[in-house]
Amino acid sequence: MRLHTREWGAGERTALLVHGMAVDSRTFNRLAAELVRRGYRVLAVDLRGHGRSPRGYYSPAALAADVAETVPAGVDLALGHSYGTVVLSLAAPRLAPRRVVYAEPYWNVVGEELPQVAADYLADAAAAPGERWTAQDVRDHEAARACWDPRTLLDLRRFDTPATPDPSAAPVLVQFAERSGYSAALDESDLRARGFEVHTVPDAGHNLHVDNLPATAASLDRWLGPAEPPGAAAGGGQAVGPKAAR
Repeated sequence: MRLHTREWGAGERTALLVHGMAVDSRTFNRLAAELVRRGYRVLAVDLRGHGRSPRGYYSPAALAADVAETVPAGVDLALGHSYGTVVLSLAAPRLAPRRVVYAEPYWNVVGEELPQVAADYLADAAAAPGERWTAQDVRDHEAARACWDPRTLLDLRRFDTPATPDPSAAPVLVQFAERSGYSAALDESDLRARGFEVHTVPDAGHNLHVDNLPATAASLDRWLGPAEPPGAAAGGGQAVGPKAAR
């Protein structure tokens, strides 16, 4: 399945962003602008059942196959958030990204737990958006939830999420939010033993790239190296339809 894709910038390097459950590519509007300022062309997909992408049968493997079909292999940076880490870790062998970021990873989780975790998260997010959320962040979150297919939870609850990925040739950064209650309980020493770098983003909840964008960007900078001069204006994100995405 070809996915609806948003695109920002025109840098020589390409970054891919993969969102989590019940949101869509709009969640990355401000993070994408930061990456554009660091010299990236940024692509963010709407997973099937989310945003403007088609609906269908939902399984982790199907979601991962969609991303691999939509996005060219060899992106310079791939970042997945929450359930997007599940999708990205399964798609990574085909995508062959040069660097990988897993933000608030959701590995080693029993599928039956997913609906309750998602319900708790959605209730909390609706009741109390982060204090750093802009009015546009709130509108984007509400709009994404309105066009999300809740049947994703009914299908995905049949599947346990994959185990922590094995080390690969691509360097890996794992980001945890200081105040998160929605990522999987993972052993940070095990992650480091696999060769992964691990950062905790301070003063942020599960949506760390929205809750505390400056600290999230600073974490990326420490790992990626100094930001390059901007190559293009960030803009507001150009929507690329499923047939136009390459």
